[in-house]
Amino acid sequence: MKIAVDGMGGDYAPLEVVKGAVELLQELNEVEIILTGDKQTLEDELRQYDNPSRISVFPTEQVVTMHDHPKDALLKKKNSSLYKAVELVKKNEAAGIVSAGNTGAQMAISLFVLGRLPGVLRPAIGVPLPYKDSMGLLIDGGANVDVTLREYLVFALLGKVYLESILERKVTIGLLNIGEEPEKGPQILQDAYKMLKEHFEEFKGNVEGNEVLSHKVDVIVAGGFTG
Repeated sequence: MKIAVDGMGGDYAPLEVVKGAVELLQELNEVEIILTGDKQTLEDELRQYDNPSRISVFPTEQVVTMHDHPKDALLKKKNSSLYKAVELVKKNEAAGIVSAGNTGAQMAISLFVLGRLPGVLRPAIGVPLPYKDSMGLLIDGGANVDVTLREYLVFALLGKVYLESILERKVTIGLLNIGEEPEKGPQILQDAYKMLKEHFEEFKGNVEGNEVLSHKVDVIVAGGFTG
């Protein structure tokens, strides 16, 4: 499986990005990595690791910074390491893309280049939760500041499908709120509680902030601002 990695994205790129890519290859034999970014810079970093196999460099000329507006990154930096990494997925030359860079820019570029799944109006950020005995997921972790009632349902479905594909088992779902009772929180969360309970037999109710890492449920659904 080939993964496209934005070699220039992040506060400590490319040094830490290359280091992480090399460490991943040491753990997973079936993975190949395509690093996008400045050819000379990335090759200099790889030389420190004796030019490991299963890593190739896709040369690009631009870098999306943390200060770039998503619209500018999309329209003015189509030869950036981030844009080209996403394009590799579109062209089926990579199975996925990883970037530690500008989240808003990655979201905008991904929406334009890759599009959306049918029925999904807004993408969400899934945040892995390090439970002691397993992995959990909080969704949305910040992609959508304002969400509608429908988004809570979609986020729950996205989180459920994603985590079940990783854990290879059925997962439970909870709603992030200020109390465990159904009537707690603003009206939209009360309505979301009823809707999730109606549509998902896996729904276990509200999850309070101090319970996020307690593994009360596997998938925690939240609006982007709270998440």
